[in-house]
Amino acid sequence: DPLMQQQAAAAAAASHHRHPQQPVGAEASSSAAAAEAIWDARLTAGSVDEMDEEFRERIKKAAEAAGAGSSQVQVSTPATPAAPSTSSSAPSTSSSTSSSAPGDKNATVPWGDFLKSPPVWAVTVAHFCFNWGYYTLLAWLPSYFEMALDLNVQESSFLTLIPYVAMIAMTPVVGPVADGMVKRGVPLTTVRKIAQGLAFVVPAACMLACAKLTPAAGMPANVPVLVVLLSLGFAFGGWSRAGLYCNHQDLSPKYASALLGITNTAGAIPGVLGVTSAGYLLDATSSWQLALFFPTAACQILGAIFYTIFASSERQHWS
Repeated sequence: DPLMQQQAAAAAAASHHRHPQQPVGAEASSSAAAAEAIWDARLTAGSVDEMDEEFRERIKKAAEAAGAGSSQVQVSTPATPAAPSTSSSAPSTSSSTSSSAPGDKNATVPWGDFLKSPPVWAVTVAHFCFNWGYYTLLAWLPSYFEMALDLNVQESSFLTLIPYVAMIAMTPVVGPVADGMVKRGVPLTTVRKIAQGLAFVVPAACMLACAKLTPAAGMPANVPVLVVLLSLGFAFGGWSRAGLYCNHQDLSPKYASALLGITNTAGAIPGVLGVTSAGYLLDATSSWQLALFFPTAACQILGAIFYTIFASSERQHWS
């Protein structure tokens, strides 16, 4: 085809005009490697169309015909065909990006697969149960110290901070310990279940102990012991950072943000339901045990059982 030969010759001449000195030695090798890397990146991003390949083939043939060989124009033929461009005019540039998988710009989030996945439900239930205790105690502890333990506002405000400081102190310890277990060969799923089990079972035991030690109206309270129990429960709640809060990334790095959105929505419900129900139960029974501690312990035990049975850190098939 005379027209194709003219186009190829013009392209080769333009390339020679832009780069009058041909790279040699190490410079030629690095130049070829850079060109190859850019080409591979464009293939991965799906930004190469048929026109690009045809143009490269023309230049390669023209260079070989001219006797320049591979030292003048370094090109390589891709092992797999590039995805066709949606544009019918100019080829895409290397700055093109894809919103999902390479070459798949119309991929949708598999919501239906999420709902059918037991490990996703395990994280969702665990998030709900963990936040029930967290939000309910966050809202009601100041009132508990003031009304049940007969402390003034200043004392109750100060003592309310101690359990949360204990959680903050525990959190930096959780990650290295969990990582150490994984390095020693403990399966990641087992590490997740141990961590979340500690975040549920120990606080549940502390809630039951607080229910037992909460005095009746007008009776003296052992305030230091109650504060220690609450602080211990909150501190071990920090182990959830190596449990449910890491599990989304285990199941699917690609859809971890969507999974966190689902479980965090479930985890926000106790902020309304748990806090409100505690108030209704307290008005109806005048019992801190029935309004605060028993429901919290029940949620934590339920979460521990459900998570232990259904949780997994294996990459899911829909990821």
